[in-house]
Amino acid sequence: MKPARVVSAAVLFLLFGTTSLTYARREQQGEKQKQEQQDEKQGKPEKQAKPEKRQAAQQARSQQQQERRPQGQRPEDKHKQQQQRVEQQQQ
Repeated sequence: MKPARVVSAAVLFLLFGTTSLTYARREQQGEKQKQEQQDEKQGKPEKQAKPEKRQAAQQARSQQQQERRPQGQRPEDKHKQQQQRVEQQQQ
């Protein structure tokens, strides 16, 4: 009898937990949609800065990795890379 109670309590707990999480997730999505609609009504631009920041961060990482790899480079090549970085930062 005891194992049956434990199993049924565990099943009820899992069922309640999953349904409450699903409800909370739907509620958050609804709030986001309402906020987006309000932003559109007010004429606010969409947030596009985040992808740009991610791309810039990825480029910086790839440049750092490229700097680490070639240790026997000529000084002219290093100078060209530095000029390219300065130009990218100015943009």
